[in-house]
Formats: sequence, structure tokens, C-alpha cells
Amino acid sequence: MVNQRLFGFLEDWRTETSYVQNLPIDHLKYWIAETDIDGFRYDSARHIGLDFWKPCVEEISRYTTYLGKKQFLQIAEHAGSTHEELTAYNGAKFSNQIDYPTYYNVKHSFGDGNWLGGLAEYFCGFLAPPQAYHAGWKNNIMFLDNQDTTRIFHEFLSRLAHQDDVRVRLHFALACLILGPQIPSIYQGTEQEFCGALGKHQREDTGEWIGHDCYVGEDMFDNPACVWQFGLINRKSFAPYSQTHPTFVLIRQLAEIRFQNRLIQNGVRTLLCSRNNGVWCVLIHDPAFDRPLFVAMNLGSKPVFEKALEIPNCYGEFCGVDRLIATSGGEFHVVEGGIQIRLPAFTFVLGQLCRDETGLR
Repeated sequence: MVNQRLFGFLEDWRTETSYVQNLPIDHLKYWIAETDIDGFRYDSARHIGLDFWKPCVEEISRYTTYLGKKQFLQIAEHAGSTHEELTAYNGAKFSNQIDYPTYYNVKHSFGDGNWLGGLAEYFCGFLAPPQAYHAGWKNNIMFLDNQDTTRIFHEFLSRLAHQDDVRVRLHFALACLILGPQIPSIYQGTEQEFCGALGKHQREDTGEWIGHDCYVGEDMFDNPACVWQFGLINRKSFAPYSQTHPTFVLIRQLAEIRFQNRLIQNGVRTLLCSRNNGVWCVLIHDPAFDRPLFVAMNLGSKPVFEKALEIPNCYGEFCGVDRLIATSGGEFHVVEGGIQIRLPAFTFVLGQLCRDETGLR
């Protein structure tokens, strides 16, 4: 042990010594052998140096390969606010990093007048950093909320009066996340529209105000025993867990689309237009795939109806579109001269373009 505690309560081990290094590495190997798990999420990775992470990740990779696990995940949770802080850990060769810098970039965009613009920029891949990650930026894990942040539903609810309007923005955000360029992560409760926020409480002994996260770690089901000294954690503000909840259904549909379309993660994202009325149109394409994906988004507060949006000839000629997903009533279809789109406010539509009549719907 070092002669102090991290944050005043966490044990701080001398991980720079080989003896201490071997203890947690052997501990990790034990749980792999005991439970046949497929990966680890290393919490608070930035509070341990590379002198530990390099031998740890290397030995776990060697051990899992020996066991026949070819894609064992070693995910680092480094909550740094800049990409430079995260890429400083490239030497550890984690399989994935949780992308806090990109999350902060999107979250901070909620504060300006065009507060869905950060989500659209993320979807287009514009937030990719100049710094190279060991496994690539696209292999990072992106999220809208987690156990250490205010929930995304609350972020929208604090800006809007009606929950129906909040759901429209939430569905737009989820489409940008799940169909975005990185690996998406959904925090439990988002699919039920939990809306907790980080808060503070006052210590009785010192009077000091301290942050807490109990209202972003709610139980998923009713639990009368789950209480906190300042009130119930699991308030009766949501219905029993529902697999027919509109947001649950949307997440399942988006996940299926991502799983069935490798182009979403591997394709090139080209912004075809971004108009003053809030319409953005994006093409996801790759020469190896015959049918590119077309996305139309309305970031504005007014519905938009546009005729014959043209796709440059260099991407080919299309006779139809197979619509895959639409939030809040958005739609488009191929007409002579281009694509006709109808987008209510804050909607997202994804379709697969057809090159022949057999794919027309």
C-alpha cells in the first residue's frame, strides 16, 4: 500500500512493483477461468499507470488466446475530457476505450441554440479527433449517459416543458448514437425513459455539500427496500418494466439495423447538404456495398418538405429506397430528379437506396 488513499477512501496499491502487479493479474485470470466471461471493463483506468496496464493487458490477451477466446474485450474507462488524455494510454493496447471526450463534446453542444447539432455532427463523423487511438476512434465506445452522468432524458426535460417533446429529441439522439460511427452503449433505464440527475447532499457532521449519483443508478424494478437518507431512490414515477415501451421498441429496431448493416460502422459518411432550415442529408457508402444508406435529419423546430433532393451522379443512379427506420413520422422516397423528403421537426429517417426495381418499396 502507498501511504495514502485515493479520493480519501480507495486503497492505493504500489502497482509499479512486479509483486503487486501479479496479484490483480492472477485475480483477473481466475475469474476468466471460473466464469468463462468474454471481457472486462476496467473502471477508472486513468488512476493506474501504464507500468501496470501494459503487462496486464498483454498477459490477459495471451491467456485468453490460449483458452481460445479470439476477441476478448479489455475496455478502459478513462473519464478524461480530452482525446490527448485517452491516447496517452495507447501503449496499454486496450481493445476499446469509453469515449468521454466525444461524449463531452456532444453534451456541451446542448447549451447552444442549435442543441441537436452536436448529435448530427457526431453521426456524420465530424467529431473524430486528429489523434490516433490504438484500436481506432471508431472502435471507441460512445454513450449518451451512464452511471456517472445525468441521464439524457433529464438533459432534454430540463429544456422542454412536455415529455412528448422530450421523447422526440430522445429518439433523434438514440438514432444518432446507435447508427453512429462508433460502438454504441445504452445505459440501463434509458429504454424506460428514466430521467434522474446527479445531485448533492449535505453532510450532517461537517455541513459540506457533496455530489451523489444515487438518482442515476435507480433499480430497474420496484424495490421498496431501496431507500436513501434524503428520500426514496426508486420513485413511483415510471410504469413497471415494459418491452412495448416506445423507446424500448425503437432501441431494439435500431440495434437490429446496425447488426444487419456492416456499412454503418465501416462505410464512408458524406454530408450531401446542410440547409439553413435544419435539414441535413447524409450518404453512407462504400464501393464494396451495392446499396448505400441515405439519411435525412431535421434539426429545426419546423416541419420541412423538399422536392427532388439530388444525389450527385458519382454515387450512381437509384430507382427507389427501402426505408429502414423513421422517428416521429419522417419519410422520403425516390422521384424523378432525386429524393423527395418530408420531415417533421427533430426527426431522423434512414433508408437503403435501390439500384433496380427488385428492391423498390
